Amino acid sequence: MRQSNHNNTLVMVASIAATLILNSTVLTAGQFFFSLIEDLPLMPQLAEQTELSMTFETSAGRVSNVQANGLTNPDAVNAYYKESLPQLGWKLQLDGSYLRENELLFMRIERSPNNMVKVVFYLKPLNQ
Repeated sequence: MRQSNHNNTLVMVASIAATLILNSTVLTAGQFFFSLIEDLPLMPQLAEQTELSMTFETSAGRVSNVQANGLTNPDAVNAYYKESLPQLGWKLQLDGSYLRENELLFMRIERSPNNMVKVVFYLKPLNQ
């Protein structure tokens, strides 16, 4: 009888843990894109710095500047965006920028002394 109660408790704890994990995944699933550039993916190892972001519209199109920081390395960041951006229609240019329709996306990666990486994206109209 005592073993049965122990097993029931373990099953209940495992069920609660699984439910919490699944719910947290569902709640964060929408957080994989930058808030100001909705079609720019946010690498899972990075955290968006919304207080440092800005965007505005011009007659030629949108201009945006967003930033993210995280514990990763520049090579991993480059690999992530080289893989993900073409899936969204961005084409890598010779200068390292990305072109899609009439927009250019620039990415600057900086490593800080504490192994943090800062990634800054600048989006602008092609003819501006």
